[in-house]
Amino acid sequence: MTRLEKAILFVCAFLILLHVVASFFPKERLWGINQLAYVALIPRGLIIVLAFLILVPKVNKVFYDAFARFFNLVGKTLKGINRYYKYIFFSLASVILFWVFKAKLHLLGDGTLRGNEIVAGTRFSITEPLDFYLHASIYRLFKLDVYQTYVWSSCLAGALFVFLALCLSNLLGKENKEKVLAFVAIVSMGSVQLFFGYVESYTLVYVGIVAYLLFSLWFLEGKCNLIFPSLALLFSISLHLSALYLFPSLIYLGMAKSSQEEKTFNFKSLFSLTLMILLVGAGLFILSLQNPAKTGPFSYFISLLGSPKDPYSLFSFAHLVDMINEQLLLSPIGIALWILILLFALKKVNLKDRIVIFFIIVTFFSFLYALLLDPKLGYARDWDLFSSTALGYTILGIYLGFNYFRQAKIKNLNYMILALAATAFFSTLPWLWVNAQEDKSVERFKTLLDLDVKRSAYGREILALYYRDRGSVNEEIEEWKKAVFLVENERYIINLGNCYLELGRYKEAIAMFKQAIHLNPNSVMSYNNLGIALSSIGENEEAREQYRKSIQLDPNYFVAYSNFGGLLADLGEYEEALKLLNTAIRINPDYFGAYSNIATVYFRLGKPKEVVPLLRAYLERNPKDYQRVEEVLRKLNIGF
Repeated sequence: MTRLEKAILFVCAFLILLHVVASFFPKERLWGINQLAYVALIPRGLIIVLAFLILVPKVNKVFYDAFARFFNLVGKTLKGINRYYKYIFFSLASVILFWVFKAKLHLLGDGTLRGNEIVAGTRFSITEPLDFYLHASIYRLFKLDVYQTYVWSSCLAGALFVFLALCLSNLLGKENKEKVLAFVAIVSMGSVQLFFGYVESYTLVYVGIVAYLLFSLWFLEGKCNLIFPSLALLFSISLHLSALYLFPSLIYLGMAKSSQEEKTFNFKSLFSLTLMILLVGAGLFILSLQNPAKTGPFSYFISLLGSPKDPYSLFSFAHLVDMINEQLLLSPIGIALWILILLFALKKVNLKDRIVIFFIIVTFFSFLYALLLDPKLGYARDWDLFSSTALGYTILGIYLGFNYFRQAKIKNLNYMILALAATAFFSTLPWLWVNAQEDKSVERFKTLLDLDVKRSAYGREILALYYRDRGSVNEEIEEWKKAVFLVENERYIINLGNCYLELGRYKEAIAMFKQAIHLNPNSVMSYNNLGIALSSIGENEEAREQYRKSIQLDPNYFVAYSNFGGLLADLGEYEEALKLLNTAIRINPDYFGAYSNIATVYFRLGKPKEVVPLLRAYLERNPKDYQRVEEVLRKLNIGF
């Protein structure tokens, strides 16, 4: 074996060994490489043995020859077809893969929050303005389930990502072998999880950033104008403000192009940069005016020294280890390539090469962004916030690696391609597999919450909602209790009270709603829910008072009108009950609870058929609710 082959063998074996060790210590802070811990012992052992076997040169050659024959056959079949048509075909075909192996749950990130905000009618988000607006608009236009809206956009964005990766690979590699390695390096990154039905705000911006890097390479090679990377970056920043860390690299592009001109000033570059700065500045100013929380920009950065309540800080050991975990999750090939460059090619790096300088700037500000931004959910759960930070050094590693291999006339590229590819997929495939299995993703999610207990309150909420969807009320209660213990949050307290209501534990529910009111005296929902709990134990006068307070605080809170009307109906005050219920329907013609209550009133008045026109109008707008309407009519013993 040559020195290079030995180095590749050692590096890949070391990375694989890290995963193996982490798989037996899943509760340690090794969340970036512990995915095999959730695979049964026997299949885990087989995967590990196979990964190590591929590093053996003779075995490696057998596998490589088999893959080469397959790809040669595909190449002959598609010979003569335009390259970009091929790219489009493979990109569209990849949607099937993304869909079949999509994440079963929406536990990672804060996709649940995004979904709930859209359902509630919110149209704006300060940190991801365009991404949120697009998903909200698609949800309303196509009337999809809100999570399916994100799932579809995620998978379709994956197709665009594959197309861009193919274009990047073609640009970085001169021979087919180089192009294959470049493509494998890009599509085997852990960030590819974003395209497997991922519900969050980072999928589209990741595609935008990949497009920006591609256009930047084209620009540096003189194949396009600066306006193309400028627009790609502007689009990315509009999708999510996190893309702002790339802005210094765009400034360099303008300067690099200017320095290339022969004693002439490039006014096009100056105009593009000036326009970008003005547009971004104006956009940030408008967003600051729209920010209801009025939080300053520094609120998004991590604490310098931490605090007794939250010791996680810039210089904490946990933060450093999390950053390493993130990069091990995102780009094992990028790390391996850089180890090889440091060992063999560092002295041959041309620091005057504009592509090298550009990607050094991208990498520097990527790491600065990953270092300084606060992962408010904990780094292991906010991994997606930093998912693009490996792109810069990975592409730079490919570029420098290929330059070295060509200069040194390396002949054993075959071994390197398969060894690195096997190591990358050994890392990424278990990550995708765990997220595609409901039980495994829940198990891993619980482990992640224990890593940063003090930052796990919102994660407890996500887990509580998971149990709610499955009717596991007792498990849901336990998670709400843990969340309330960590953060005295009105939302957590109200939900815990609602669980007690569902179980008929009314005194405990009353205590929770009163605690929420103490925390926020203007909590409309708390007064309404307290009214429900009080009426359930016969405290009707007190319940009336709570409903009145809820309506006084928000005259458009239709739920309180409906519940108040239902209480009055039970007390025989039908005239007042009808006024309240009709008000609820006028405010929200699609709130089914009000129709159910008004049907009860008409039934008790001996006029059950008077509810039929109301229910018909409701069904025209909500045909999916036919079964619920039919059930109400069955109780009234009438039909359409």
